[in-house]
Amino acid sequence: MHAFSNREKNIFFVCLIILFAYGGYRFGYQAFQENAASYQQRIAQAEKELRQYKGIARQEKDVLRKIAAYKDTFQQKGSDEQEMTKMLSEVEAAAQNTSMKIINMEPSRTKKGDFYNYFSINVQAQGSLKKIMEFLYALESQAYRFRIDEMRLEKYSLRADELKCQFVVSRFFILK
Repeated sequence: MHAFSNREKNIFFVCLIILFAYGGYRFGYQAFQENAASYQQRIAQAEKELRQYKGIARQEKDVLRKIAAYKDTFQQKGSDEQEMTKMLSEVEAAAQNTSMKIINMEPSRTKKGDFYNYFSINVQAQGSLKKIMEFLYALESQAYRFRIDEMRLEKYSLRADELKCQFVVSRFFILK
């Protein structure tokens, strides 16, 4: 083995510089560019989500106002017995307004959840189909906010226009 001449040393150093430059370009610059493109996509996606969240945040006051209105409407204000009595009187009032004849009303057992109470009433009524539909519409309208869970219609007699109907009226309340 002999020592390199100056010319060979210069060629060797130039080769090493070219090798390091290629390695830096390949493993440093190109990898950085690939990662930068990936990061740009992530940033663009995050900016898009941020714009969506800003839009939602702008609507916060309106949504909170609507939630408060619904909470006030559906919040249970009295005891279970008071609410059931109020429901019974509301069903009777709706029946009187639509000229429906109520045969029988029986409160069902209250179903209690973690944050709500579910009240239901079994109702038997008699009337024409038109009056029954008006009555059901009145119950489900904004004033009462009842739900009709089950319903069964039967012909009261062969000659009469009247029908006998049985249905379950329900309503839920949010606990305080």
